[in-house]
Amino acid sequence: MAKLKIALYWAASCGGCEIATLAIGDKILKLAEVADIVFWPVGIDVKYADVEKMPDQSIDVCLFNGAIRTSENEHVAKLLRAKSKIMIAYGSCAYEGCIPGLANFYNRQMIFDRAYIETPTTDNPERIFPQTKVKVPEGELEIPEFYDTVKTLAQTVDVDYFVPGCPPEEKTTWLALEALIEGKLPPKGTVISHSAKALCEECPRTREEKKVKKFYRPIS
Repeated sequence: MAKLKIALYWAASCGGCEIATLAIGDKILKLAEVADIVFWPVGIDVKYADVEKMPDQSIDVCLFNGAIRTSENEHVAKLLRAKSKIMIAYGSCAYEGCIPGLANFYNRQMIFDRAYIETPTTDNPERIFPQTKVKVPEGELEIPEFYDTVKTLAQTVDVDYFVPGCPPEEKTTWLALEALIEGKLPPKGTVISHSAKALCEECPRTREEKKVKKFYRPIS
């Protein structure tokens, strides 16, 4: 029986989801018996060009974590969508923007002004900002375009399943992988979670008082 092929990618996020995938402990041995990782930039040396050469739909599942902040994030999201039978938005940043999404209170120029001009320790009298292309003695360098807004994975490509969490808990990660291994996937669009409760509700500590009287949610 042919092994499953799995891809993992880290877009605009902190990297916690990469660590969370390893939190399944010794279950990773069971995963290794039935699946091979064919793309995982932080773990194995596979280039974008290698993925581009793969036949479409040749990857069984992609666990994509992180929001879409740059043109590189978008390019890889669309590339992995084309190569994967199943696309999973893995973790809160891919699912609903999470912390990177807070940048949407500002546009790109405001962010650049703050990072490269306004901070007290910045010395940039010529007001030089990152450019997508720049010529240097060795040739022309090209870096990804920093988009004006952050998008979720589902706002960029078609997503089959969502795994919440910042980062996802071990039980939730394994629930998704086990469904794949056993061929018992839920209906498309399902949010896969081991619990319908928030993490705070599962805490055994007793809440005796509420110091926060009210939440104010800003609306853009």
